[in-house]
Amino acid sequence: MAIQIDPSPAETTPYGTELGVGAVLEGSLSRSANKLHVTAQLVSTQNGYHLWSGTYDGQRDELYSIEEQIVKQTSRLLGVASREQEPSFSGRRTENSEAHDLYLGGRYFW
Repeated sequence: MAIQIDPSPAETTPYGTELGVGAVLEGSLSRSANKLHVTAQLVSTQNGYHLWSGTYDGQRDELYSIEEQIVKQTSRLLGVASREQEPSFSGRRTENSEAHDLYLGGRYFW
């Protein structure tokens, strides 16, 4: 199963203008059984150049860990506070990967 959640490169600049941001985080996630493959890239909205990219492989239950790695690396690059420096929201997360998939599906269609 693969879900494409990133805009095409030609759409990056208009998104940046509309949102008032200097960079957009694009990514894709593919899943096979319990294995995940995540690709993320930070793209400048001014010129479309890639500022950073990363590829992550892990188990389905490691999704939050992968997410945290991406947050840390992009936050450090942008010079902004990461979740490590903000109050923890870990109490709001589910450990049930099926429930998380259903939540993401609902967010996609909402």
